[in-house]
Amino acid sequence: MKQIISASYKDDTPAFQSEEFFDSLSRGRTASGISLRPEDVACIVFWTKNPCDHFLEHLHILDEMGIPYYIQWTISSYAKDIEPQVPRKAEVIERFRRLSRTIGADRIIWRYDPILINDTYTVAYHKKWFGHLCSNLKGYTHRCVVSFLDEYGKLKNSRIPMRAPNQAEILDICCGIAPIAAGCGITIQTCAERDIVAACNLGTFGIHEAPCIDAAFIEQRFGIRLDDSIKEPDSFRRCLCARNTDIGKYRRCRHNCAYCYAS
Repeated sequence: MKQIISASYKDDTPAFQSEEFFDSLSRGRTASGISLRPEDVACIVFWTKNPCDHFLEHLHILDEMGIPYYIQWTISSYAKDIEPQVPRKAEVIERFRRLSRTIGADRIIWRYDPILINDTYTVAYHKKWFGHLCSNLKGYTHRCVVSFLDEYGKLKNSRIPMRAPNQAEILDICCGIAPIAAGCGITIQTCAERDIVAACNLGTFGIHEAPCIDAAFIEQRFGIRLDDSIKEPDSFRRCLCARNTDIGKYRRCRHNCAYCYAS
């Protein structure tokens, strides 16, 4: 049975593990033994904040091998205090647009996440920056994934004050960004936020919970049939993602984002 490969929300494979990934691809399996042979891979979903040149230059290999893929690319509104090693927004936006022109806007999904609040990153700030990013990505993507900060243990020791937005702030943000996205031809979905979607009735703004690793999209976009067992979300996860195998490792991402669980 073919499987969906995730590469990877744990370590930003396109930014930092590109050579290792393509070496594994040439061998047909990862160092841990996960098959990357075309006959075993239904689709690869990449996660990144800024793919390196090596990754962009070698993506054509996947097309030549007939392995479907798409990319989840986070571009947030944060400065160096929150994302110290992520390049300037203008540079990242240009790389995003260049890749979109190469692989198609439907295969590159913009993520604006996680949304956090402090004295700098206010509701008004998020609405302003979302509008700025949306206008720059118009025509280069059709979908935006948003989520809200999870206040897990690591953040208690963070030198940067931050918190998740409360319900009123979520409503204010979503009320502001939904029409902006719609005007740019971009659909907003949430990631692992079904309780918030229900409590805040975000469907009113056209914002719904949806999978990031999207079985229906994979089948429709690439003309393949996934096994029914893959389409069912894992019962222990909060999200709606199709079953997948992640090939990354924690603590290898070097973006050093203040909110990140993986670094």
